[in-house]
Amino acid sequence: MSSWNASSYRGSLSQQQLRKIAKTYLENARNEEDPRIALVYCHHAEETLSQAKKAGKNAINKTVVEGIIATYVELGRLFESHGQDRKAEACMNEAMKLVRMYVLL
Repeated sequence: MSSWNASSYRGSLSQQQLRKIAKTYLENARNEEDPRIALVYCHHAEETLSQAKKAGKNAINKTVVEGIIATYVELGRLFESHGQDRKAEACMNEAMKLVRMYVLL
């Protein structure tokens, strides 16, 4: 029996679809009462955003990139609210990196 890997399915999705999935993970994290489960959702959102960023390397859509930036900021705030300061800072740094690379062109 082969194992199922969500990452392989996400690889064929567009930036917009990946961002939508990341936002769903974030919403689930915000609504989750168990902080450990909320952090699992946050980590899944982070992985999905990373894939969204890679998916757009060749075709830059400024609106989608701005949405990814906003989602990184939202994720950073959520990590911070769960006491994950290093993860929060990493997300904010990633958002700023994207701003410098794509928005300030």
